[in-house]
Amino acid sequence: MKKLITFIVLSAMLFGIIPYAVIADNTTKTVPFDDVKESDWFYKAIEFAYNDGIFKGTNESGTEFSPNRNMTRAEFATTLFRISGANEEAFLGDTGFSDVASGKWMSAAVKWASEMGYVKGTGQNKFDPNGTLDRQQLATMLYRFTSHSLDTSEVDEKALDNFDDGNTTASWALEAMTWAVSVKVINGNDKNLLIPEVYATRAQVAQILMNFDSLYEGTDSTGLMNRDLVFSINNQKGTEAKNIIIMIGDGMGYNIVDYTEYLYKDQLYQGQLAMNYIAQQSCQTTYSADAVITDSAASSTALATGYKTGNEIVGLDTTLEIEYKNILERSAENGKSTGVVVTKWVTDATPADFTAHNYSRFNFDYTAKQQMEKLKNGTLDLLLGGGNSYFHNETTEPVLETAIENGSFNFTNSFEEAKSMATPILGLFDEEEIDTFDQSLPTIADMTSLALEKLSKDENGFFLMVEGSQIDSYAGDDIEKSAHETFRFDQAVAVVLNFIKDNPDTVLIVTADHETGGLIIPEELNDSNAKDSFYIYSGHSCRNVPIFAYGYGVEALQGTIENVEIGIFMASLLGEETGARSTNYNLLSKTDDADKNAFSLNYEFAKVESNGVLFDFEFDYISTDKSKIYFPINEFNTDLSGVKNARAIHIEYTNVGDKYCSLPCIRIGDDIIDPHLEYLKEGEHALVTYVLPISIWQDFAFANVSEIELFIAEPYFDYDPMESHLLIGDITLTNRNLEF
Repeated sequence: MKKLITFIVLSAMLFGIIPYAVIADNTTKTVPFDDVKESDWFYKAIEFAYNDGIFKGTNESGTEFSPNRNMTRAEFATTLFRISGANEEAFLGDTGFSDVASGKWMSAAVKWASEMGYVKGTGQNKFDPNGTLDRQQLATMLYRFTSHSLDTSEVDEKALDNFDDGNTTASWALEAMTWAVSVKVINGNDKNLLIPEVYATRAQVAQILMNFDSLYEGTDSTGLMNRDLVFSINNQKGTEAKNIIIMIGDGMGYNIVDYTEYLYKDQLYQGQLAMNYIAQQSCQTTYSADAVITDSAASSTALATGYKTGNEIVGLDTTLEIEYKNILERSAENGKSTGVVVTKWVTDATPADFTAHNYSRFNFDYTAKQQMEKLKNGTLDLLLGGGNSYFHNETTEPVLETAIENGSFNFTNSFEEAKSMATPILGLFDEEEIDTFDQSLPTIADMTSLALEKLSKDENGFFLMVEGSQIDSYAGDDIEKSAHETFRFDQAVAVVLNFIKDNPDTVLIVTADHETGGLIIPEELNDSNAKDSFYIYSGHSCRNVPIFAYGYGVEALQGTIENVEIGIFMASLLGEETGARSTNYNLLSKTDDADKNAFSLNYEFAKVESNGVLFDFEFDYISTDKSKIYFPINEFNTDLSGVKNARAIHIEYTNVGDKYCSLPCIRIGDDIIDPHLEYLKEGEHALVTYVLPISIWQDFAFANVSEIELFIAEPYFDYDPMESHLLIGDITLTNRNLEF
């Protein structure tokens, strides 16, 4: 793990088979158990567990703890359930085990532990709730629970060798026991034995949990992200969506997320951004209807409506004749409150896509007038950001003054004043974009917190869009300022996650409209090589961008998807249909021997495997024999006659080497296409996207492509590996059988 918080282990060993005595202090006994005395070696541990709500008594009156009784499977599942902060009502009903009926004290916990994969049944549809746990079984459950939410990767691989019986640990428990011993959650006894098969008593488990509580201490700079919040958001089950929140980092690609995490690691909980604690992570393509590289207007239209459009167009089709209804309008029609929070001017492209319909993103006056109309008619309840100047010109100021005079909505330039206002609120806190380095102005986290406070009063729920607008402003030019904006945006994510902790009926999607700059960073960022990072472009790129999703139904956003699918998904949460989906064609199937043989033909450095073709690529400056291959699509066992508008190729890669490696580029004719990721770590698996050149977007043009070259380009940095051992699996093609 990234940080192991050291703590003093009490003088006797945890889980030792010989209890030890401690000197009782003069404090008043704070536990109600008759069988637990202040002089008992386990008193402090049981006091901690009881006062923290982790343990309860074993009799109806709650006066007995039974410290020397062995811990049962059901008891420990319940213990972890209480630590997790999971919502009990979401795990009621049938447990799936014939020996754990619903409605019992342990039922929800057993159902939760099983569904989360922390514990398995004992066979024949049974859980064996009264079965006892030995040390290695308990360590395994605790390890699975912890690994789901926190980094448990940094361990002493030889930790078990320090004990005379370390080699008696069962093979299935080795990974968990190595972790538990490395972090001193489990220690040996006075005979230097781990005794992995000895059962654990309730008192001993209380001790381990008190020591476990000392791990992963701390918080981030917001004071919100901590162990309890991380456990909660990763163990809750999202209930049917009442609230929908989409957070868009303008220009936020994978590499600026990684660079920000490196740069601000000391201000983050356990060195990790809040968004990276969201368990479901996937990615989306961003190209627009008429360009490989999108602008914010087209991409945010896709996110807001489920339809692609042309660059610079806001919420309309490419003919400018059809208005695409957006998710904010749909939410208002369904009786929900709505809000938008940004750090640039509120009439900019992304907020405009959620609040207006406009032939041009630069027609700010028309967007402002539409926004004010929505504030008046109840479609929009809260609009916070910069851009005061856009509401005070000869076109917009009369509309604003009339609305204020009529009491149509509240208007302010003061964030403090906005706090006491009733909705609808238009709050504009700077003339243009908000100066995010000016500490007197509200941060994006401040505005997001206020939006949640105001909108959550609606019993019908709400829709909220939050944009970290200025990540894009500095990208391509100033990486540290772009990282600053990403960091501030992530603080707003922490605010939302803290809200979700108590409101699991909220769907959260954190993503970007596009990537900016084509940022290149070393795969293994550290203090010596971070300075080597650089931008390829000054503007946008066509790279895929990340999706972090929490809540009801977000499984629909898994894998690599089109940006329109986010808009389609949000509409589906309201029971509505919208948007235009793409179709995928399988060029190469990793299970088709004919495909794999055609792909590997004539390459000595290729080997056909059961799940793909392994290529041992090698780049050198003299010979390129092992740096490139061709895959002849005409020989693949796939009918491509229906591919009208080919847009992107996705290749499934697995790095089977022993170090990180570079990914190939694609060459089609004279066009070179970079992958959306530069590297894969050892053992890492990814579906990597190549957005095709626009010349192939034309009707059935892909049919004229006879072969595609994959090649390893010259490494970006002199410390990058020169070899790439890549297993290539399925290769798919995205087709949009549409006019565009």
